[in-house]
Amino acid sequence: MNFGRLKKAMLGVLIVGVAIVSLLVASCATLTPYDEVEEKLSSGQLIEVNGQKVHVEIAGDGEPLVLLHGFAASTYSFHQIIPLLATRFRVIAIDLNGFGYTERPREMEAFGPLGQLEMVQSVLQELKVDSAAFVGHSYGGLLSLLLAGTEPAKVTKLILISPATE
Repeated sequence: MNFGRLKKAMLGVLIVGVAIVSLLVASCATLTPYDEVEEKLSSGQLIEVNGQKVHVEIAGDGEPLVLLHGFAASTYSFHQIIPLLATRFRVIAIDLNGFGYTERPREMEAFGPLGQLEMVQSVLQELKVDSAAFVGHSYGGLLSLLLAGTEPAKVTKLILISPATE
């Protein structure tokens, strides 16, 4: 066995590990209490459903178009395309449980696909949206597929971008 090559490989792994930890520590943001976040949002961006405040970006008129973001993302993923889509659709971008400005639920089930789907359905019911076109990216694609499979009458069109699957 060539111990020189092994030492170099181990040193390389150590350097990469230190670099990753350094990046993670340097990019850590301070946690802001939810009350402070809520004060900074404009009126109408939070919808209360089932005792939870859900952050929703709504823009435009026309056929409803629901945007569901991927894992570890938020409605901000769509911030550049919302104005363009709003010229033709009533765009409804929803921050899923555990992401963005949506209030964090206490029940663990709320973070799974069925809990997320229930929250999305509650938001649409609150907004009086009976059916809509859905754009789902990654985890949002999985949720869009689940909704289309369980409530097909609620989904008029389905656009999937790199959808996650179970």
